[in-house]
Amino acid sequence: MRTLRRIVPVLSIVVLLLLLALPMAASAGAEPAPSAAACSAWYVIKPGDTLNKIAAQYKTTVAYLAHLNNIPNPDFIRSNTKICVKGTPPVACGTWYTIKYGDTLWKIGNAHGWGVWQLANANGIKNPDKIWAGQKLWIPCH
Repeated sequence: MRTLRRIVPVLSIVVLLLLLALPMAASAGAEPAPSAAACSAWYVIKPGDTLNKIAAQYKTTVAYLAHLNNIPNPDFIRSNTKICVKGTPPVACGTWYTIKYGDTLWKIGNAHGWGVWQLANANGIKNPDKIWAGQKLWIPCH
């Protein structure tokens, strides 16, 4: 019984660390840059950079940069990675949706078969309650 009491907390910590490492491992090689022909401006990510900061610097959106560079998790980018900041996005399955007055991510997601957080993540939205009419959303295919 004493051994079990010692092992359970240790195993819990190990499992937690493994779960935290999975998104990093999954996205470690998941930032293939677009071809040079499709990109007109490149940026090398520095320590402390965020896609939000880079998007503001180049007067674009997080969703556009993530889409342009095939970045699955806009919250996880690596220093010293070269990304395209101006170019033609890769052909992807999905469509753009312009938010109308009264829309919510829940209503939009429900109409397109996605959850609130799936749409928020696909568009780099931190707070799903903060959307506005006229904003463009990327609705990926299933």
